[in-house]
Amino acid sequence: MDEVVRQTGSEMPFPARGGEMGAHVRTHTWAASPLGPVENWPERLKAVVETVFAVPQAMWIGWGSEFIQIYTDKYRALLDEERHGAALGRPAAETWADNWSVVGPMLVGILTGGPAVLHTDRREVYRHEGALPERYFSFSFSPIPDPGAPHGVGGVCPSSGDLRPVASLRIGGSGPSGGEIRRLRRGAASAVG
Repeated sequence: MDEVVRQTGSEMPFPARGGEMGAHVRTHTWAASPLGPVENWPERLKAVVETVFAVPQAMWIGWGSEFIQIYTDKYRALLDEERHGAALGRPAAETWADNWSVVGPMLVGILTGGPAVLHTDRREVYRHEGALPERYFSFSFSPIPDPGAPHGVGGVCPSSGDLRPVASLRIGGSGPSGGEIRRLRRGAASAVG
């Protein structure tokens, strides 16, 4: 195992938080990754890593033109063992090859100066633990500003919200029943007119 990374001029480890994934980041061999040694990372990236590990939801950082990945414990839960073992410190296109044609253009658009993206209840099907479960995600992709990067964007930081299996969004799942929807529609119709 590598020596734990420390913040410059401090006895505090970097990142200071982050649970299991924070520990992985602290002991990862970053010098062998496209990001290089932590000491050479832009201060903006270090600050975003600390911030992401303080947020109690699924978060992921894709840094630079290859979207080198750093992610939280909650995001790790979205990955199967194969992806998790190959994701930290690696380009996102390698990890997400099976749906890169969908995700890649969104990330590239933001990195090249496009607006942030928000999706609510977006249907996603990707390999997970040997199966292809159909799920719905609510997530956003936001730019990570970096004045020294092209277009002033150093990377992309998605935030994942709800993750639900398809059944929970269908009538008869954990959502409202057909009768309840009809009752709500009648009530709304009588309130308007």
